[in-house]
Amino acid sequence: MELEILSHIYNQSFSNALQKVDQAVPPIWMMRQAGRYHNHYQQLKQKYTFEQLCREPELACEVTLGPIQEFDFDAAILFSDILFPLDF
Repeated sequence: MELEILSHIYNQSFSNALQKVDQAVPPIWMMRQAGRYHNHYQQLKQKYTFEQLCREPELACEVTLGPIQEFDFDAAILFSDILFPLDF
């Protein structure tokens, strides 16, 4: 999988919020957007360990994008676990 770094934000609602522009409907996202309730995540959990899903960038991206694609959220927090120590 080839990753592309975006030079700008495609979601105008989220971009407006970052710039403190008033808007009728604020952008939404939710904590723990990928989890027990989400079929996309459950299917990935059958194939990969939690550690693999957190440490492998392509898998973390796949988990992160699942709810965005299904629910049309405005933003996502990259799927990871803060308890993993940094590897050097």
